[in-house]
Amino acid sequence: MSFSKRHFYSSSPRVERGRAIHLKGDPKKGKNFLYCNGSSVFIIDIDNPLICDQYTEHQYNTTVAAYSPSGYYIASGDSAGYVRIWDTINQEHVLKLEIRPISGAIYDIDWTFDSKRIVVGGDGKDVFGCAFLWDTGATVGTIAGHSKPITSVSFKPNRPFKLVTSSEDQQCNFYKGPPFKFTHSLREHEKFINCTRFSPDGKFFMSVGSDRKGFLYNGKEGTLVKEISDNENGHKGGIYSLSWSPDSTQVLTASADKTCKLWDIETSKVVTTFTFSERPTVQHQQLGTLWQGKHMLSVNLGGDISYLDAQNPNTPHKVIKGHMKLSKKLAVDKKSDNFYTGGSNGYIRSWKYDEGSLEGFKEKAHENTVIGLDVCEEQIYSLSKDNKFLITPTTETEFNGIQTTFDVSPTCLGVSKAQPGLSFIGFLDSTIKTLNQGDVKGTTKIDCIPTCIAVSPDGETVAVGGKDKKIRIMVISNNELETLYVLEGHRGQITDVKFSPNGGMLAVTDSNRYLMIYKGKELLLGEWCFHTARVECVDWNEDNIHLVSGSLDSAIFIWNIEQPKKRIKIKTAHIGGVSDVKWKNSNVVLSTGADATIKSWNIEF
Repeated sequence: MSFSKRHFYSSSPRVERGRAIHLKGDPKKGKNFLYCNGSSVFIIDIDNPLICDQYTEHQYNTTVAAYSPSGYYIASGDSAGYVRIWDTINQEHVLKLEIRPISGAIYDIDWTFDSKRIVVGGDGKDVFGCAFLWDTGATVGTIAGHSKPITSVSFKPNRPFKLVTSSEDQQCNFYKGPPFKFTHSLREHEKFINCTRFSPDGKFFMSVGSDRKGFLYNGKEGTLVKEISDNENGHKGGIYSLSWSPDSTQVLTASADKTCKLWDIETSKVVTTFTFSERPTVQHQQLGTLWQGKHMLSVNLGGDISYLDAQNPNTPHKVIKGHMKLSKKLAVDKKSDNFYTGGSNGYIRSWKYDEGSLEGFKEKAHENTVIGLDVCEEQIYSLSKDNKFLITPTTETEFNGIQTTFDVSPTCLGVSKAQPGLSFIGFLDSTIKTLNQGDVKGTTKIDCIPTCIAVSPDGETVAVGGKDKKIRIMVISNNELETLYVLEGHRGQITDVKFSPNGGMLAVTDSNRYLMIYKGKELLLGEWCFHTARVECVDWNEDNIHLVSGSLDSAIFIWNIEQPKKRIKIKTAHIGGVSDVKWKNSNVVLSTGADATIKSWNIEF
């Protein structure tokens, strides 16, 4: 047996309200772009986002990453002030240098055009920026003159070497070098300056800020040329980001007014205004931009990456959606190529296997973590810690379907595939409610808190795992559940239960690292204990022979009940732990986890 990674559905960029996000592109080939989430740096193919790589060696949350102009190295910074420089050629991304130039979060990074020097800016205690050599870390000047955190940094992309920084102290500073020395400050802005960038030809640099203004400066001398403003069509909110066109004649800006605008530098006028919804919400605030080749990208407060279309400015050409935080649950629609994921922030995302994220739902499904998710007969069943249970048609874009609210916090969800609409929900008060299309039909009291529920393929039997380390096998009677027998012997809380497709076997995982297989009351296999931490999830292959399990140890195992000693280990499948796994078909596994990504794996038996 063997495995290979097929598709990579990346997380969204981690964004923060009121702060710019700096997307960075590949200046050499123009093929990839970079963003950060959690402790990872994501390298995304700009033409096909399903082609993705993930750098996971930071110990702290990553904040920004930038390619060297040569394209051979990437410098990435994190929330603790560390910068790691690593190669882009080898799959292992060999580390060249790790340095801590400032004591707080890194907000921006840039390279000199010869790929030999790096500058960083951020929120240090006393020092807010540093310029250093890429290979030794030796400083090449002093980034002085700011009294508050540096928000962005930019090197002039050709000789003579120049550097500009912007800050929360409402000024841009200009430096000459190397070694880089402060020459003067630029104080045209009246509020935070969020972004400053040199034009590709080096003739100008521009700054934008929370005062809704943009200023153009001479790139060689650092003197003001003019204000970039359009009283009629300009931004009505703070400007967070700017990106230059490759020919240095236009600038793309992103704003809290929920629009992006394309500016002509010569006339200082808006050429195009990009909008994102007829009914924009706070999530449509635009915080970041990237202009790379023919692509214009924008990132909103929800983490969505929009590919802008100048010919159709009211509708993005494409939108990449994902989870910004932990992706908790996964459900596969066996009758289509679609699958669904539920996150810790209440979002439910819809995906198409070979295409990636779909437009899907326009709003959050829940206000808290999704703890149960399933799909059956074109209906999505979702359960959350916000005490709500939703049944939503897969064809809808808003959550206007069935909604049931509970007084007690739910713990788990089981959905009958044999009787669509029938579902079972466990609660912290040690009860299980039977529901039909969201209506509560009966309540069963048990002597422990239920942690997981599975319904047999024929809809006649319900398996309930509990905090007491037992599994209750129950049958439906008058909308309540009656216990047939109890399976004991686990030494940890039951975390997941799944019936085999033929209904003859039951897979059980627990917090003590075990996966056990039962056939009726008989323990069929009880020696599978190869995970090194709590096993979170299990799923059966349609052949009734192979299983997949995922664990907090970040690993995925593929098992064979006919050959118990043979197994596949997918090591470090998800940094921080695997939260759910499902077979898409007999040879493809989908997984999701704490890194907010979804991955698909080809399995060969």
